[in-house]
Amino acid sequence: MNWRRYADHPFWQAAALLVAAYVVIVYVVPLFPGSALVPKSVVLQYMATVLVGVLIYVSDNEERWIRFREPIHAALVEPRLRPVRAGLLVAVPALVGLVAYGQVRTTVAAPPNLRSIHPAPPS
Repeated sequence: MNWRRYADHPFWQAAALLVAAYVVIVYVVPLFPGSALVPKSVVLQYMATVLVGVLIYVSDNEERWIRFREPIHAALVEPRLRPVRAGLLVAVPALVGLVAYGQVRTTVAAPPNLRSIHPAPPS
């Protein structure tokens, strides 16, 4: 398989950059001294920033933008990629549904202790 062809294509470069950014944000940043786990809301903000930056870079050059769109256009139009379209038609809504389910599912954790014991008043 010709890996160089994929490494030189802007679409796969963008995909690899998004995956690398996610790995760095979620797994590498907490390893720094004095750092903590990155909250999911912050990961979402960072990933949105990275995505916008990647899209700005890719769309900066007309030739690069045309090459970036080739796999997307092929997956949506070419008859030989009909199974890919069918897979995306199932996978994308299923992924959205799983994320939504993960947000609303109930947990079996004990409720928080809301009672606070105040010190006795001074005598």
